[in-house]
Amino acid sequence: MENKAQKELKYVVVKIEDLQEYFNRYPDMAKVFDLILEGVTFLRARKGKYLPNRYIICNQDEPYADKVWQTILEGENDKQKVKQNEI
Repeated sequence: MENKAQKELKYVVVKIEDLQEYFNRYPDMAKVFDLILEGVTFLRARKGKYLPNRYIICNQDEPYADKVWQTILEGENDKQKVKQNEI
């Protein structure tokens, strides 16, 4: 049972292989991209977030994507329960 109401566009994911191919054609864009990443890293550090986030990615076209989504929702629900118990 999929809960679409909780899905939102929060992240941008680009395959490194695709970036490398693009940046080989447009090297100046690689410099711009690096500057953007440095800026985001700087702003996160100002908020006390020094370590980069690490993610597990699942393409929605995969046959197991709904199972992955359900697992994520269950985990998020569990986190909310823990937070409520801490209050």
